[in-house]
Amino acid sequence: ITCIVYEVILDIGNSIMNDIITGRTMAFCILSISQLVHAFNVRSSLSVLQNSVYSNKVLCISFLLGIAMQTAVTSVPLLCGIFKTTPLNVTQWLIVAVFSLIPLFVCETVKFFSNRGKIY
Repeated sequence: ITCIVYEVILDIGNSIMNDIITGRTMAFCILSISQLVHAFNVRSSLSVLQNSVYSNKVLCISFLLGIAMQTAVTSVPLLCGIFKTTPLNVTQWLIVAVFSLIPLFVCETVKFFSNRGKIY
């Protein structure tokens, strides 16, 4: 699945900006941010909507730090050079956000169908 996502996003980024570095940067951001989002899914068999998102403060702080580090890697020139990334514009960040939320929707759908009929 990771390879498929990488290739799809690489093609999207490449077609939007005609630049393979932008496609790689977008794929890198999506793969890392989607894992940060997915951490909220795997902590319980209940829906994220049924659990308080803020009940695990360490997870919330880790999520925010991960987002800050990801933003730094794509925005700070020194880090862009080290990681071979490029700054993203607002449209590209919106694409990253949408694709990063896919694991949340998939897991919530699975939880919905697997928890039907169960009373907690």
